[in-house]
Amino acid sequence: MITSKQELKKYLFEDAKANRIQPGLAYLIKLLYGNINACVYRYLKSLRKLEYYTNIKSPLRYWYRYYNRRMGLKYNLAMPINAVGYGLYIPHIEGGVILNVKKVGCYCKINSGVVCGSKNTGEEIPTIGDYVNLTVGAKVIGNITIGNYSIVAPNSVVIKDVSDYDIVSGVPAKVIKTNAPKR
Repeated sequence: MITSKQELKKYLFEDAKANRIQPGLAYLIKLLYGNINACVYRYLKSLRKLEYYTNIKSPLRYWYRYYNRRMGLKYNLAMPINAVGYGLYIPHIEGGVILNVKKVGCYCKINSGVVCGSKNTGEEIPTIGDYVNLTVGAKVIGNITIGNYSIVAPNSVVIKDVSDYDIVSGVPAKVIKTNAPKR
């Protein structure tokens, strides 16, 4: 939750670093030419500022809510406020990314076509840990937890909890490998 200017700067710095963006003239040129990373960073910038101004209850939150929705429609991205950790990397946005989650950890990589949410409106929504890689077309459905350092293979449908360091694949997703570090 971003409640100070220092936290806002930290989130923006980590998001820029994850998306390989150097703020300044180079960023503006990339944005002008439609670079995907610059577009994602623009959306994340609007999301972070919306979070900050909402948390401090500033009147600017209304402008940033409007602006964030516009950016979301333009780039086909949807994420809740105060739920996404810093360092989020989205390499492709052509297929859209919809995240209806309790929390997404820090330094996650989310590809295009990823949908996270619930089966019905009254159900609980997923929680995603740190350093998780959701590959192209992955679906995460229901009240589940995806552990830290996990990988969800392309076009997999996750309906059960995933432990730390697991690689899951299939419909429904099953553990195909555990990538735990050697001690």
